[in-house]
Amino acid sequence: MRIICSIVFFILSGNNLFSQGKDDFYKGKLPFKYLDITGKSYTGANKLLFTDFDVMDARADTGKIGYFNGGFNKIYRLGLEKGAREDIGAFLLGYYKPVLTDNGCSVLIVIRKLWFSQYDSLVHVKTSDVLFTDRVGLLRLKLEFYLKTGDYYPLYRFDSSINGNRSGEVVF
Repeated sequence: MRIICSIVFFILSGNNLFSQGKDDFYKGKLPFKYLDITGKSYTGANKLLFTDFDVMDARADTGKIGYFNGGFNKIYRLGLEKGAREDIGAFLLGYYKPVLTDNGCSVLIVIRKLWFSQYDSLVHVKTSDVLFTDRVGLLRLKLEFYLKTGDYYPLYRFDSSINGNRSGEVVF
């Protein structure tokens, strides 16, 4: 029995000697690609009934928003340079600035899920009856919107997956 216990102890303690820690595995292995989400301003005629956007990132891992295959088996961690809270908030304020009204109300956007992934899919070309593989992007979003007028009132919950391929076709 003593020999069996010694062997089990040796095997269990030896596993940690040769394994990589989580930090050692990811350090320098997968470089970051940062998305630039700047854009033009909204040009619609309808005014929005609030003054400001507040964004709160309630995800467990706020450092990245997914992984991206850059080709030739090069994988990148995908992220926003200043984080989702700052970059998305700045984009929304810049985009909707011309149509915001000054009434003291603001909208809180809580990001519960924001994850981008890719997968290969078989695509049927209708004109030539040929199947080929195409890389498809999948964006998983779960957002909650609250109106702040002193207190917070729930406005809307958005929970969906958005698929898109290289040709620009988007499917909700």
